[in-house]
Amino acid sequence: MGTIAEVAPGGLSLPVWPSEPETVDATGRSYLLLGFGPEAASVVDTWARDVGALGPSTIVRSARFDPAAVTAALASTRCGVRIMVAGPQDDVLMTLAAARESGAEPEELRSFVTRTDVLPVFCAHCRATNSVEAVPGGIAVCPACATVLDVHPHLSAVRGSFLGSDTTARELT
Repeated sequence: MGTIAEVAPGGLSLPVWPSEPETVDATGRSYLLLGFGPEAASVVDTWARDVGALGPSTIVRSARFDPAAVTAALASTRCGVRIMVAGPQDDVLMTLAAARESGAEPEELRSFVTRTDVLPVFCAHCRATNSVEAVPGGIAVCPACATVLDVHPHLSAVRGSFLGSDTTARELT
């Protein structure tokens, strides 16, 4: 159960996503199903079918993570909700962080990632979070401030993103 199947070896907090969508938790009183992008459609459809008569459900589909729409959907939930999210890794991570911020407990969250080629990266310099094509431990350019960032191999579940810091920050001038 849970959102991320396991943590990668070596003490790093990198997500290792399940290869198959998690099943619906039949103990829920209601269900919020969120799907991002076309790859998530069949996963959300399966979850919706499996929810069936278990309880009331709300389905939110969007091309990308939209903080206002996700916050509004989460605000309508009540105790006993099961929140199920499918889509690209960046959208899923940011949605899970929003759900945790709204008070969701780990046992209320399920997720499935359809793509892992884009990461949400928090820039330590301009404090913006952006989705970028990168890998943990790699390098990316911050779209907001153009700083070349080291993408640290650490996921912040609270922020729903990886930390990016200036690649030259360790150099002495």
